[in-house]
Amino acid sequence: MRGDAAALEALLTVSVRTVTDAGGEFNALRAPLSGRTRVARFHLRVAARRAAGARVEIRNVNGLPALVIEFAESHRGAAPRLVLRCELDGEGRIRELHSIMAPAKLTAIRLGAETQPPV
Repeated sequence: MRGDAAALEALLTVSVRTVTDAGGEFNALRAPLSGRTRVARFHLRVAARRAAGARVEIRNVNGLPALVIEFAESHRGAAPRLVLRCELDGEGRIRELHSIMAPAKLTAIRLGAETQPPV
């Protein structure tokens, strides 16, 4: 939230990777991105461009911790909402981040619906 790269990197495993799935409808990475610094910088850049006015909820999605994000402003090629889901390692660090933006995969996800306490 503060754009603190060091704090974000501390949450990630050394070999963390991020995967984006836009279903061909929005801008997304062409291939998974790997490495603590590269993944942290990618997510911080996206947040800096899109976070203003975004609505965010912490939820469990398919039994895993996730953020449900709905953006206040639309940008050409950018998804209006996404689920940022993470997989944790045995020490509680994030080993994989999935940004799911494909509308067909988000039909059951609604902000404010069945919110569960943070994990």
